[in-house]
This record gives sequence, structure tokens and C-alpha cells, in this order.
Amino acid sequence: MIWSKKASPSFPPHLEGSQEVERYVYTPGAAGKTLAEGLIRGVFVAEKCSTDLWFPPRGFCPDLSKPSLYIEIPGETPWTVISYTTVRRDSKGDPLREPVTMVYVVLEGTRGGLIHRLKPGVEPRLGMKVRARFKPKEERKGNIQDILYFEPI
Repeated sequence: MIWSKKASPSFPPHLEGSQEVERYVYTPGAAGKTLAEGLIRGVFVAEKCSTDLWFPPRGFCPDLSKPSLYIEIPGETPWTVISYTTVRRDSKGDPLREPVTMVYVVLEGTRGGLIHRLKPGVEPRLGMKVRARFKPKEERKGNIQDILYFEPI
């Protein structure tokens, strides 16, 4: 069967509905595990592959003739905001008590980036230099929530 965007205004095909998930298990793989361990220590882990540095790490190098290498990046390293949005409603459409600004940030010299919260009360702007603010070390669990938010430098 050949799909054509002209054939249906609802392309790509999808099913309407919802599914409740109470528990799930996620296997992060070697790259995800290395990133999680870095977050616990308050550092970011990127992956060097050929001439590119990827964040988050990809877990494989398309140039199979070269091995990839994990590189630690200090937690206080500056990031750059390249996009942002302010969220005013939750996933059910109900108004939030306080709006949340989400930023897409990149590390200079890397490919890829990260979407996370901007410190409450900060007015975002493109090109803004920010740094990650981590939870206290004893509260970190090795997931993206170990970062409280990004704040201006």
C-alpha cells in the first residue's frame, strides 16, 4: 500500500483513544546509563564520534571505523537557549497555577540538545546563556529530574 498525504487529511494514520500506564520499565542502554551516572555526579556526558560531539550521547557511531568515546562536561558549563515556549495548561487542558517556561538548550560545539525548565520568574530570550541547577547530591536519582532548571549566567 502506498500512503499519500493527499489521500487523507489525517495522515499519518493513527488511532484515537488513550491508554493508562501505571508502571513501565525503561532500558536506557549503555549511553543512557552513562548519562544517568553523570547526572548523579552533577556532570553531563556527551559522546565523541569521529569529528562530532553529541549530547545526549547516541550510543553508537555511524562511522563504524571509529570507536566512540564518552566525554564528561562539567555541570556549570554554559548552555545557549535556542528556542523556548511557555506552558500554561497541563496535559488534561486545565490551567496551571503558575506558567512553566521550557527552553531548548545546546552546548557549544555539540550536536543535539536538551529541553528543560527555565528558572521560574526569568524572562527567556534567544541566545541567553544559562547553566544547569542540580538538586542536592543526596536527592539525585540518575534521571533528567536531577536538574531542577536552567538559570541565567
